[in-house]
Amino acid sequence: MQMIHLALTLGLILLNLAGLTLIFSRFLPPALARVTGILALTLPLFALEHMVGLGKLAWVWPLTSLLSLALIYRQRHQLRSSGFLNAELVFLCCFAYALAWRFLFPNIDSLAEKLTDLYFISNYLPGATLPPQDRWFAGPYLFDFYYAYQHYVAALIGRIFSLEPGFTMNIAWCLLVGMIGSLAWFVASRFIAARWVRGVLVAALLAGGNGLTPLIPFLIDAPAVSGEARAGAAMGRFWEATRFSGMSDEKVNTALGQALFPRVPGVETMDIPLETISFYAYLGDYHPPLGGFALMLYALGLMAANRKRSDELATEAEQASETSAENPDATVTAPTLAMASPTWSAPLLAALIGASPVVTLVTNAWALPPQALLVMAWLVYQHLNGGVNFKAFFGGVAIALMLCFPFLSHFAPGAVSTPIRSVAPHEHTQFNVFLALHWPVLLLLLGAFWLGFKERWAWYLALVLLVLLGFSEFLLFQDAMGGKFARFNTTIKWWSWIWPTALIGLGSMLYGLGNRFSKAVVLLIAFAVLSNVYHIANYWLFSSRVDTGKLAGTGWLNQDATHANMLSYLKNASDGVVLEGMQGGAYNNTSAFSLFAGKPMFLGWPSHEGLWRGGATHIGARHDEVNRFYAGTLENPRAWLEKNDIQYILWTRWDEAKGSHLRAQIDQQIAVDYYFRAFEESGSMKLGIWERRPPRAARKMEGQ
Repeated sequence: MQMIHLALTLGLILLNLAGLTLIFSRFLPPALARVTGILALTLPLFALEHMVGLGKLAWVWPLTSLLSLALIYRQRHQLRSSGFLNAELVFLCCFAYALAWRFLFPNIDSLAEKLTDLYFISNYLPGATLPPQDRWFAGPYLFDFYYAYQHYVAALIGRIFSLEPGFTMNIAWCLLVGMIGSLAWFVASRFIAARWVRGVLVAALLAGGNGLTPLIPFLIDAPAVSGEARAGAAMGRFWEATRFSGMSDEKVNTALGQALFPRVPGVETMDIPLETISFYAYLGDYHPPLGGFALMLYALGLMAANRKRSDELATEAEQASETSAENPDATVTAPTLAMASPTWSAPLLAALIGASPVVTLVTNAWALPPQALLVMAWLVYQHLNGGVNFKAFFGGVAIALMLCFPFLSHFAPGAVSTPIRSVAPHEHTQFNVFLALHWPVLLLLLGAFWLGFKERWAWYLALVLLVLLGFSEFLLFQDAMGGKFARFNTTIKWWSWIWPTALIGLGSMLYGLGNRFSKAVVLLIAFAVLSNVYHIANYWLFSSRVDTGKLAGTGWLNQDATHANMLSYLKNASDGVVLEGMQGGAYNNTSAFSLFAGKPMFLGWPSHEGLWRGGATHIGARHDEVNRFYAGTLENPRAWLEKNDIQYILWTRWDEAKGSHLRAQIDQQIAVDYYFRAFEESGSMKLGIWERRPPRAARKMEGQ
């Protein structure tokens, strides 16, 4: 039944997405039409729901599904000739790859930011007027301090198709990665005729690592292992390539590695990571950088949409060569990105390019400077080489700003300040680390220098990447992190954006327009980073996949039968604030029950809440109160619980590990107001949920 539900749900979602794509395919290529359709549908709703929440939207999908079927049937004869079917096939292949990851590893647990992303989505699932109540900080507090759009769109899917929170997040992740892959394919198709080469580039983007991935086995010698330990070794390789400097460089143990990366006693290396889509696939994070990648590729696709395909350009070049041979005095100019005859509406493309930085702002503000710089470079290039419709461009900016303004009016006043400062001498990237991590980008930049004499856009795009590399090496955004982590956020956000931009943006041009040597370099880079597929295969094949196919993400929690029963009860209980015991500041199981049950929580991860709310002292105070309550030392706990309107109090196996006597002590303190519903009992050990008694029952208990 679970697989039937999954198949039907995916079928409905993909049907509706195909219908939406088909509507906008009249104006844009299908890969761009798909993203444009989502933006055109969700941005107005995003603005509207800041005025009035629309609640549950389960009534929508029957209507939109029928409309999608009608559209597909009506245009069935034109689907192949318009390129729609081919584009859908590419998207479905990329979606299937993403779904394989989430199907095999669906758990949404304390690893990395998975529970954080689930929390973001959960804020929007009730469909209340935005900004919504903070589901990690119950009370008069709003969720108005974090980039919202990507998670709002995911929640919209859950609201329309009545999906559980975890299922919503896993499916949204697959859809987003599918769109990233299809956009990359489209950009490559504007320059590369050979489909297998496009496939290699897209595979390198989705499944490849970074520059260190092919080098790590020569730097860190891991012991030979077998069975499930091979999955652990593969997981180690993911981390070693991503977090080499400041984390894994201490593990260098080969003669070559120690010669290339000698340890300097007393010198602490900076933690400066570069994350890839394959690393996000391993983590399972539905984090804003993924949305930033999609919008970057969307912009590159819009910029290349007017460019004739590589096979058309090859025909024109051949005709130009014949003309030149017949008439040596004729002037022949090679077609370029700017001068290609427009296939699609130039004003529409300009408007959408203008809108992309604004959408980036509400999706992942860290990616706004790179996205804005990319768009500015295109504006200058297009103005100098072929002209640009500035009215349409700034019209797109204005419309996007109007639609995003309701969110920004809440977000901007409370945004945490991140001033820019220069990188101190000891904070710079070591040259050997920089070279090992960025050699693919550096090779592509070098190739772009030569290609620029033929295709000037290569120079502009390369300049954007050089500026970003330079900024991230000499300047940083100063946030709450310091010491070896001072550059962490700047590099993880910008380096991770630079790599896919270079791979697809420059790699496609170098292969499609460059000479044989350029083509060889692009393939060398792609196949080198695709060595990561070996680690992915080991991770897939040898991991213990006991929760495969359980896309709700609760498999790890339900492995404990008592916890499973507690979660099931909490899901079906009436709404109310849940109190869970603290297991630390972050990256732990705290809030899992509340989020999966769709209930607001008194306090989630306090370190995250404190960071987002500028270190507000009342968060630390609340954290301390929860710890004292679970330790049985909080003064007047009944009054405290009533003041904070807490309906449910969880006592899990993790709480029980601190001592059965604590549960008995708490029960004695609050028994007048709360009834303990036990889900497991063994002697003095009890696991369960305290639930607030009705007022009449509480008065009766107090009288006793």
